[in-house]
Amino acid sequence: MARQKLTEQTIPAERLENLLTEVERMASGDLSRRLDITQERDFCDAIAFAINILADEVQYRYGQLESTLAELRETQERLVQSAKMAALGEFSSGIAHEINNPLTLIRIHVDQLQSLVRTQGHPLAGQLLDGLRKIDANIDRMARTTKHVQDFSRPAKS
Repeated sequence: MARQKLTEQTIPAERLENLLTEVERMASGDLSRRLDITQERDFCDAIAFAINILADEVQYRYGQLESTLAELRETQERLVQSAKMAALGEFSSGIAHEINNPLTLIRIHVDQLQSLVRTQGHPLAGQLLDGLRKIDANIDRMARTTKHVQDFSRPAKS
């Protein structure tokens, strides 16, 4: 059947109303809707066909946008987590540094006390030196721990 000119076609008002109602539903966000195409293959069917193609394209692009938005949100969450970890690294490095300062001072005094006990010949020298060795061993343990924290908080080499 040859296509008739628009001026030669008579389109029932009811078909136009149905067409407009469905288009309004689609425009309000119901992208799953599609317009019916009749056997008449008239002007309304041509419009319905074109609108269905546009609706398919809009629905496809909307899905792509949703997917991209989800990826962006995930990336944003990872960036926030990375920033938190970087701040935690800086914070823990600062704490380790502040712990090392008094440890160094304690170690100096332990060394001085050990020298003093050895040279003065104190009656409890054995017990004192044993206690000072335990203190020194714990200072070493704390120093290793703070070094691990500082090493961990440094940026990774690429």
